[in-house]
Amino acid sequence: GMPSRRLLVVGDGPERLRVEAVARDATNVTLLGQVSRERLRELIQGAQAFVFAAEEDFGIAPVEALACGVPVVAYAKGGAQETVQGDPALPECTGVYFKTQTVDGIRGGVDSLEALRAAGRITAVACRARAERFSVDAFRAGLRAEVSRVAGHLAQTVVSS
Repeated sequence: GMPSRRLLVVGDGPERLRVEAVARDATNVTLLGQVSRERLRELIQGAQAFVFAAEEDFGIAPVEALACGVPVVAYAKGGAQETVQGDPALPECTGVYFKTQTVDGIRGGVDSLEALRAAGRITAVACRARAERFSVDAFRAGLRAEVSRVAGHLAQTVVSS
């Protein structure tokens, strides 16, 4: 365990029973089950880190954590690899990845994150900036640019044929 740290587990899913079995002996783990988005945001804002152990195509939760200035410890599969900047060599590093969905895997990720934060390699400012890249406005601007690029290409094709 990591007795010096408190872990709040949010959500419900196929792993719930397995998580409950692991957590039963741990005094520092609290299972909250499903919570509202407002409550989730409150919990994230009060957190040192957000652990995202799921494999999703595009998980919005890590982006929401980053928007709150909270770094992410993410499972190294799925969409989190796009949203979380996990390269500690980069100044815009906003989290770390772990390779196995196990207690040891997550613990290693949390330890790495704490070391990076202690070294000043991860900041709330960088986290918020990273989240901005996935905002609705950024998406709209990107989509608009892509549509005009395609439209321009089509116009050229029509003219040249």
